[in-house]
Amino acid sequence: MEIEDGSSVRDVLRAIKCSPLKAKLLLVSVNGERTDLSRTLNDGDVVGFFYLVSGG
Repeated sequence: MEIEDGSSVRDVLRAIKCSPLKAKLLLVSVNGERTDLSRTLNDGDVVGFFYLVSGG
């Protein structure tokens, strides 16, 4: 997905229409490192979203 320069992880969540309630239940990583929603993204960053609880 393409986003504007200087966008944050929070902006990505808004773009994919993730509700604020669901956003509170996510762990976020950027380039494999855990981060928070205020992280500013750079060209080429890989963002991952994971629910706090998962199982198999």
